[in-house]
Amino acid sequence: MRLFVSLNPGENEKDVIEQYMLKLKKAGASGNFSRRENLHVTLAFIGETERQRDIERVMDAAEAEAFVYRLSSLGRFKSGPGGDTVFIGVEDMGELFKLACSVSEGLKKAGFRLDGRSFKPHLTIGRNISGFDSIRHIPAPQLEIRASEICLMKSERLRGVLTYTSLYKRLL
Repeated sequence: MRLFVSLNPGENEKDVIEQYMLKLKKAGASGNFSRRENLHVTLAFIGETERQRDIERVMDAAEAEAFVYRLSSLGRFKSGPGGDTVFIGVEDMGELFKLACSVSEGLKKAGFRLDGRSFKPHLTIGRNISGFDSIRHIPAPQLEIRASEICLMKSERLRGVLTYTSLYKRLL
């Protein structure tokens, strides 16, 4: 199974983000926009493993309480000729970074190999997106989102559609 640990926005926040993605499409962006149900902030990407119970134990041991994080500005990771990965940045208000570090360190101690990239909190809204210059001026929604649980997510393609399924949740 291909797994990651995430914060998932609530339905109201997903509504706002979905409307924002529609605005970007109307302004000229095209490509593979994220499905509403796939919107999330990755805390730790684990990759292929069958050690679900070990990950659940790490999540249960992570030091964290419920907190609020804020969406900030539109950004992109340059991906090449096929388009860019477009995201909404997430302001790190201390607790988010603390939680991500706690989860990552716990996973490493449990023997998981993580990619080693520094944590850059963001919410991906599209991949292979072209036309970024036509949308870069459109301000991202300035949402404050309450993080009250972390989720273990499974990533897979079902009938050609990227699908994220929650396997486990831990309340903060």
